Amino acid sequence: MHILTISELSRYLKQIMDYDPQLTQIWLRGEISNFKRHSSGHCYFTLKDSGAVLRSVMFRSSAASLRFAPRDGMKVLANGRVTVFERDGQYQLYVDQLRPEGVGELSLAYEQLKAKLHAEGLFEQRNKKELPYYPRHVGIITSPTSAALQDMLKVARQRNPSIPITIFPAQVQGESAVADIIRGIDYFNAHPAVDVVIIGRGGGSLEELNAFNNETLVRRIASCNMVTVSAVGHETDYTIADFVADVRAATPSQACELTFPELTFLVKHLSQLQQELARSMKKQLAGKRQRLLQLLAAKALQRPSQMLQVHQQQLDLMQNRLHNEIKRYQLQQYHRWQINSEKLAALNPLQVLSRGYSLLETRERRIVRSWRDVASQEKIQARLFDGHLNLIVVNGSEE
Repeated sequence: MHILTISELSRYLKQIMDYDPQLTQIWLRGEISNFKRHSSGHCYFTLKDSGAVLRSVMFRSSAASLRFAPRDGMKVLANGRVTVFERDGQYQLYVDQLRPEGVGELSLAYEQLKAKLHAEGLFEQRNKKELPYYPRHVGIITSPTSAALQDMLKVARQRNPSIPITIFPAQVQGESAVADIIRGIDYFNAHPAVDVVIIGRGGGSLEELNAFNNETLVRRIASCNMVTVSAVGHETDYTIADFVADVRAATPSQACELTFPELTFLVKHLSQLQQELARSMKKQLAGKRQRLLQLLAAKALQRPSQMLQVHQQQLDLMQNRLHNEIKRYQLQQYHRWQINSEKLAALNPLQVLSRGYSLLETRERRIVRSWRDVASQEKIQARLFDGHLNLIVVNGSEE
């Protein structure tokens, strides 16, 4: 009898499963649960159906290619290999590919990113910049060999050949498209003379337009310094770039129609403004001329000496009135002074003394109001109307 250790059993089962062609490249259908993306980039989750569960792991190298965000409850198709995880003695699925079931992977990624950016407010109209009425310089990011570029240049030349254009060549589909377009945006961000940048290409399938649904790219468009115009050639469908750009054009040609003001219209508009300016100046000159004629006909200019005489007479009247007012005021003040003087004289205690009264004071200059205020033999002073007397108190009584 051959006895195995637990580790040997796990290793044996792993070898069997690793060499089974059915298990080394398998597709499974199931529902995701307990999904967790580790800080290392690895994804850990469980695939389940109504009767069983299967532990699953998707390493960072495979998870980096995911175009959607897996979440609990999502039904998916998983491709990979089933083998034993020796340490735990459990079999699990090592996932190489993961696809949503029932909906395309790109469509799901599109809807998820759209909902995410909408919640962040990147689609809000209040955050968008307006196209300038007359751009100083326009930048175009697109494929240099595309028919879309030729259409844009044709429309731009027809409408306004005086506005300079700088073309940044970029791939607009494929693996390098996102990086190329971002380099174009960074290039124009570093050139402040460019105030509008058009990012465009012709139409295509969802896969061909997928670069314009890349989160890194659309966030760079949303944060662009210049006014951005999304010009992807599809009239009914929208890319995420259409939502975050300041202006969305249905086609590359329409982007140039929106961006480049028509020169003939500008010339006509300028002519109208010149005519309006001439009419306004003519009207103002006529009004000023009429006003000048009115001033020239005024008395002040026709007979200035007469006007001066009238004002001199008015000045004389005002001077006489001022003189009379001053005299009246002085007389009022004099009468008021007399009355106050008489009142003060009546209240003056010296006037009372002139009628035979006297004012008694002690040596300390205290007024004697009662016989009790002084002592016998105390020296006091009697103030009279015209002088004073020094007295000695003999005695005092109530009567």
